[in-house]
Amino acid sequence: MNNSLITKYRPSSWDQFKGNEAAVRGLQSAVSKGTSRAFLITGGAGIGKTTLSRLIASELGYEYRERDAATFSGVDKMRELCGSLQYASIKGYAGIVQCLDECHALSKTAWDSALKCIEEPPPHLVWVLCTTEPRKVPGAIKTRCLHVDLNPVPARDLRQLGSDVWEAENEEKISDDLLDALVEHSEGSPRQLLSTMSLVLDAAEDEALVLLDKGSFHTCPETIDLVRKLGQPKANWKGLTKALKTIEGFNPTAFRAVVLAYYTKILMSKLDRRALQILDAFEEPFKENKMHEVLLRLGEIYA
Repeated sequence: MNNSLITKYRPSSWDQFKGNEAAVRGLQSAVSKGTSRAFLITGGAGIGKTTLSRLIASELGYEYRERDAATFSGVDKMRELCGSLQYASIKGYAGIVQCLDECHALSKTAWDSALKCIEEPPPHLVWVLCTTEPRKVPGAIKTRCLHVDLNPVPARDLRQLGSDVWEAENEEKISDDLLDALVEHSEGSPRQLLSTMSLVLDAAEDEALVLLDKGSFHTCPETIDLVRKLGQPKANWKGLTKALKTIEGFNPTAFRAVVLAYYTKILMSKLDRRALQILDAFEEPFKENKMHEVLLRLGEIYA
C-alpha cells in the first residue's frame, strides 16, 4: 500500500486547508498578529492538527519540529526538551515551532516540568500542542494556550478534495458512486480519505466499490491488500504467507467472511474463474478457526 497521497496533497497554505474555516481564520489571525506563543489544537484523527502546526511555522518563517509526546512522558525527557528549546535555531530560521503531537500522553510530572516553558517561552519559540483527547490536558496548560478545536470535515469539502486528487492522479473524473463511498469511508478525515484512495486508485470501479463497502468490508488496509492478491493469477505463495503474518490480530473466520463477501460481489458484476476458485475453496466454514485451515484453503487454489 502506498500512502504517498497524504504527503503529496498535504496543504501548504491556509487556503488549501479543508474544513473548519472559522477556526482556521482565527488561528491565522492570531499567528500573524503574534497574540499567542502557545496553541492547543484539538480534534479527531486525520483532520489537520499537525498540518496546522506546519502552517504556523510556515507563516512565521520558523523551523518546524515535531515530536510524539509519548516519547517525552517522563520528567527527565521533558526537561531535556525544554532545555534544548532555550536556544535559537541553528538552521538560520527566525525561530522554532515545537509541535507535541498527542500531548495527552504526557505524565503529570512532565506537564509540570513544561509549564513554565509554555507559559513564558523564549522570544524565538512557539508551542503547538495537538491532541485527540483534550480532557486529558491539565487546566493550567489550557489556560495558557489559544485553543483551536477542529470538527470533522464536511462531506462537501471531502468530495471536492477527493474529486480533485482523483482527477490529478488518474486524469479522469471519479464516478459519483465511488466518490460517495470514499467520503463515507473517510468519516470526516481528509487523511483517511487519501489513505483509502491510495488503496483503490488503480482498481477497476467495481472492485473499488467492493473494497469500500462498509457493510461487508470495513477492515484494515493489510487485509484489503491480501484479499486482492488472492485474485491475482500468479500470486506468490511466500508473499501471501508473509502478508498473513503481518496482519495484527488475524482472525481466520473473519478473514473467510471478508473473502466471501469480496469475491461474491466480484462475481455479481462479472464472470471470473479465479473468483469462482476462491469461493469454492472458502465455501465451508472453518472447524477450529486456526491458521492452518486458511493455508489449506489457499493451497487448494494455488497448488
